[in-house]
Amino acid sequence: MNSILKVLTFCLLFLSLMGCASMGKMKVPVPVVSDTETMLEMEQQKAEALSSDSGKKLKNMAAEDHLANGFSALKRHDSGVAKLHFTLALAKDNGLSKAYLGLGEALMQEGRFQEAKVVLEKTPGKEEDMDALVKLGILSRAMGDLSGAIEYLVRASGMAPEDGWLATELAVTYEQAGQVEKGGGFFNKATLLLSNSSVAHNNLGFNYILQGKYQEAIQSLEKSLELSPDNKVATNNLALAYAFHKDARKSLRLFENSVGKAGAYNNLGYIYLLMDQDDGAKYALSKAVELNPRYYTRANQNLELLQSNQSDEHGLFK
Repeated sequence: MNSILKVLTFCLLFLSLMGCASMGKMKVPVPVVSDTETMLEMEQQKAEALSSDSGKKLKNMAAEDHLANGFSALKRHDSGVAKLHFTLALAKDNGLSKAYLGLGEALMQEGRFQEAKVVLEKTPGKEEDMDALVKLGILSRAMGDLSGAIEYLVRASGMAPEDGWLATELAVTYEQAGQVEKGGGFFNKATLLLSNSSVAHNNLGFNYILQGKYQEAIQSLEKSLELSPDNKVATNNLALAYAFHKDARKSLRLFENSVGKAGAYNNLGYIYLLMDQDDGAKYALSKAVELNPRYYTRANQNLELLQSNQSDEHGLFK
């Protein structure tokens, strides 16, 4: 199934099956801020541009008020204002764990991952702080350190074994690390803890597809759509599961609802190609071109794959 995981979205017309975001090549970060005093100095320079009244208000504001304003700014994705309030809060009380967490999250919003890690690792009592461990786990995953991410998230999960979303974060990390079955166990745990979540059942369904357990995938994905009939991601995943389960009619109908008839034939044709069902792939891809010439390029790319070297799954992974 690793081969399918690598190519599932290569020529399908819908954008994503799981909604996962890929991280581009990381840029070299600006000089790392290794202490809050330096960070405070940088942000205070920005504060000087404020009016005298605003400056006095900031100076007189309590640390807890800075925290409240900082988290409010984070929700607006205004990382600049958030950093200002969190650093001012730390200037007044450098033992505020929430200020370190907020400052780290603001830096993560800006993609400044190395700096965020430096700040989060300074969180007082981080070894016993579940929020700090979760943020460090997610940050490590974003930086490509999957073993470190798993270590942090396992420790956090031990503190909150009934947290379904934490189980989901751990499942995603195991899956990205290639431990698909182990990830599936945590996705299943998430559905038990979040039984009314369409997203949780969709995640489990897609994991079953990766494991080749198509009947189980269909059951989970149908449950996801029962909870949220407009969940397009679950619709596409269910179409995929039916295709691999060799129920072309149901797969085609679901894909058609998502990307139209021509797009549905293209998607089904590519899946047939992955399954080495050459006759079915040729028919479906040709039908896509016939129905809508604007899919000519995409469908013909898939037809070219059909005609390529049959070894090593059509030579895709050389």
